[in-house]
Amino acid sequence: MIPASLEDVPVTNMTTSAPPGHMAQCVLSDGTQVWLNANSKLTYPSLFDDQRKVSLEGEAFFEVSSDKNHPFIVSTDKLEVKALGTKFSISDYKDDSFAVSLLEGSVFLYQEGKEESGLFLNPNEQLVESDGGYVKKIFIQNPVMWVNGVYAFNNSSMEYILSKLGLYYDVRIVVLNESLLKKTYTGKFRQTDGVREILRVMSRIYPFTIREDESSNTIYLQ
Repeated sequence: MIPASLEDVPVTNMTTSAPPGHMAQCVLSDGTQVWLNANSKLTYPSLFDDQRKVSLEGEAFFEVSSDKNHPFIVSTDKLEVKALGTKFSISDYKDDSFAVSLLEGSVFLYQEGKEESGLFLNPNEQLVESDGGYVKKIFIQNPVMWVNGVYAFNNSSMEYILSKLGLYYDVRIVVLNESLLKKTYTGKFRQTDGVREILRVMSRIYPFTIREDESSNTIYLQ
């Protein structure tokens, strides 16, 4: 898909990263727009050829420029995600469960080299890694509110929320009072609030103390 006028231009690998606690956005050579959630990285060629392929570490939202003749593929550690022109998000943080959520259009998911056993998602469906396999389900809450700088949790366990905060802000959160992990919480936070302010607000609902060890980048909750 390289225009004839650019055939002599060398194609190089590009990288866009979002540091902890921040987002990043980029526009690829085909016009596809990508938003990266905190602590994420996208690797892509400066110009696409017959196959539009990128690699993701972390979480991203894609608005894929339509081109039926050149599939758009996102490669992750877990699955390949193929689209033609659509809107979807992928979450593939290290040490976290894999998830793909489709907002518009359709996507096809498969393991590399096993495309014949892949599956399609329809709008408002997501594929989530669970117990060593994958489960397809309908999502109710918008899974990409973070694109607008909002982290939203709906009746989520404290264990789940703290694991996400640890990923987003690249900090180790240790819970000394294990009973906290079974609590559930519903709320929305601005990404710019930062992990310490988010924890402080949450401690008003289920009281706990917060202690930081900056030398080890660890936050202790008790």
